[in-house]
Amino acid sequence: MRQKPSINDGAAELDRHQQADHDLKPLYHYLPEGEFFGHPVASSVSVAERWHSLSGRRIALPVSPQVGEGLPDIFLRATDRNGEEYPSGLWQAAFGRKKAYFSHRNFVDLVEDDAAFADYLGAPVGESDIAPLRYVRQGPRTVRFFGTTIFVSQLAPHRRVSPSFLASNGYQKAIWSLLPLTFDPGNHEHLMDHCPNPECGAMLTFNQTLGLYHCHSCRNPDTGRATTDLRDFRQPTVDLATYENIDFACSLVDPALDPKRDTVRTLHHDLRCLDRGQVFEFSLLLARLVDRQRGTLLQGAVSPKALDEAALAIRNWPTSVIDLAERVQDTWRFPTLTMGHGSENPVIAEVFHSRNLFGINFFRLVKDQLRSGLAARRPPPKLPETKEQRFRRPRARTAKQDGFRLKDQDDKLLFATVLSRSSKAVRSDFKASGLPFLDLVRLYANGVVRHPDPKLFKFLVENPEHLEDLSTRIHDIAKPDTPGSVSLYKAVTAISGGFLAWPTVVGEVTEGTLRVTMSDGNRPLIHRLRIEDVEHLRKIVSQAVREDWMNDVVLSNYEAGFYIGVSCKEVSTLITSNLLPLNGIKFSDATAFRARYIGGAEIMAILAINQHPHLSVAQALRAIRGVGILPVHYHPSVRDRGVMNEYFSGLGYQC
Repeated sequence: MRQKPSINDGAAELDRHQQADHDLKPLYHYLPEGEFFGHPVASSVSVAERWHSLSGRRIALPVSPQVGEGLPDIFLRATDRNGEEYPSGLWQAAFGRKKAYFSHRNFVDLVEDDAAFADYLGAPVGESDIAPLRYVRQGPRTVRFFGTTIFVSQLAPHRRVSPSFLASNGYQKAIWSLLPLTFDPGNHEHLMDHCPNPECGAMLTFNQTLGLYHCHSCRNPDTGRATTDLRDFRQPTVDLATYENIDFACSLVDPALDPKRDTVRTLHHDLRCLDRGQVFEFSLLLARLVDRQRGTLLQGAVSPKALDEAALAIRNWPTSVIDLAERVQDTWRFPTLTMGHGSENPVIAEVFHSRNLFGINFFRLVKDQLRSGLAARRPPPKLPETKEQRFRRPRARTAKQDGFRLKDQDDKLLFATVLSRSSKAVRSDFKASGLPFLDLVRLYANGVVRHPDPKLFKFLVENPEHLEDLSTRIHDIAKPDTPGSVSLYKAVTAISGGFLAWPTVVGEVTEGTLRVTMSDGNRPLIHRLRIEDVEHLRKIVSQAVREDWMNDVVLSNYEAGFYIGVSCKEVSTLITSNLLPLNGIKFSDATAFRARYIGGAEIMAILAINQHPHLSVAQALRAIRGVGILPVHYHPSVRDRGVMNEYFSGLGYQC
C-alpha cells in the first residue's frame, strides 16, 4: 500500500517556504485517489463533457497536468497509464509523425501545437493547460522555463526522480530536470538518475517505461513485468544546518510556485534589474566557482553546500559576494598566463561569459562592485625603489570596504563615480566639458544637468524631464567673448585656495546667475568659459559646501592635474617626488596638496585677477624669488602656500 504523507510533513514544507518569502506559498497537494489510484473521474460536468467530445481523438485514460509537472512528465505518465511501454507509439498516434527521443531538453521548441497536445491527453480545460508548460527558446543558449529564463544546458537529457515524492504524490516534477539541482526542493531528498539495482544501474529515461515508479530496464523474463520499484530506494536528504538559502534559490525557478511571484524584490536594489531566472543562474555561477575552488567537480550539477553559500552571498549582496570572490580568485575555468593579474576575478569573467543572459549593464555593475570591494581589501603594493619603476604603478580605483551600499546616499554617489568611467555617454560629457567625473556626477545628482546614460544611472540619481545636457545648456547660456574678461578656470583656481568648488560654480553658470562668455577654439568648455564679475564668483565660492564622500574618490592623473593646476605629465613628476601618493590619488590627497602647496599657474592667476602690473611670468617669479620665496619643487614649480599667502597679503591682494 502506498505511503501517504502526514499533515505534519506538509506543514513543515509550508513553513520552510514561508520562511524564505512569506508570499511564496507552495502549491503541492496530495491526491490519494482519482487518476493516480484508480479510474479517472471527471472533476466537473464541463470536464466530463469535454472528455466525451474528444472520444476517438484522445487516449483512453486521460491525464490532467499536476502542480509542478512538466510536459515530458505528463506524456510519460500518460504512456504508463494507458499501458504503453514506449512514448514514441503514443506520439505517432497523436501527431502522425515519429519521435525517437524524449526528455526535457528534447522538448524545447516543439512544433506540435497546444490544442493537439491538450486534446490527445484529455487535458480538462484545453490548450491553456499546455501553454504554460512549453519550453520556448529565447536566444542562442537560453530557454523560457515556467515564466522565467534559464540556459538550455540546465535541462537534463535523462530522467531524475525523488523516490519519496513519487511514493506520496504519484507523479514526476519538472524541476527535477534542472541538472544543477541534485535534490527535490520540497523534501530535500537527493535525486536518483540511475537504477538502484546493483545488477542493472541503467540511467533512467523518458524513452521507455515499465511504470512511472519502476526502472525501465529491470524486468522478469517470464512475465515481462518490472522488478525494481524506485519507491523502495529512498535517498538521503541534504545535510545542511538550515534549508533557508537553498529554498530561496529553488524558489526562483520552482514551477510549483506562483509564476507571477516577485522573489527578486526582497534582494538588494542592485539585483532587482534581474528576473528570477537570471538570479538563479547567478547563484549557480557562484556555486560552481565554490565547488571548483574546493575540488568538487560535478557533471552539470552544483553541490547543495555550494548552492547554500552562493544563495546566502546573493541575499547579502554586495559584501558576501565580494567575500566569495576573494575566496575563488584563483579558480579559473580556462586558466591562462594573464588571468588573475590586476583587478580581474573569476566571478567577473564568468558573468562576462554569460553577458547575453545577464546584460551588459549587470556585467558592469558586478565588475565595478567587485573591483572596488576587492581593491579596498588588498594591502598596498610595495613601493618601487627606482624612479623608472614609479611610472609603472598599478591603476588605482575608487574602493569601498565590503562594497557600496546603495541605500546610503554617499555610497550611491561614490558608486556613481565608478560607473561613470565605464559609460561611453558620460565619457563624452567628460571630454566635451573638461570637468572631472566626480564633478559631473555631482552635477547630475544635484539636478543641474541631465545625466546622459539613464540605463547606468537609473537607480542612482533622478533625471527630471526638463533638464538639458551639460554641453547644450552651457552653449545656450554663454555669450560671445568680450575684452576684459578672465578665464573661469583660472579665476576659480585662484579664488578657491585649497577648497575645490566646481559643481557649485557650474551650477550657478547653468542657472544663469553667474554670467559667462565663451572664447573660440576646440578646447574643453571649462577652459573656454570666461567671466567679468570676479567678486560675484568669489561670493559663490565662499558659499560652496564640502561633501565628505568625495574624499574617497580616486582620481586619474588628468583629474588630479585639473584640481591642482598642473598637467598630467607634471602630476607623474610630483608622484615620483613623493609629493603625491603612489597608489592612487584620492580627492582628499588633491585638496591636501592644494592646502599646502601652490603652483606657478595658480600664482599667475592670482596676480591676474588682482590686476598685478607685471603679468610676465619671468618678471613675476623673479620678484618672488627676490624676496626669498624659493620653490619646494622644480618642474613643475611648487611653493609653500602659507608663505605665498603672506606675500599676496603684503601686496594687498585677495586670494
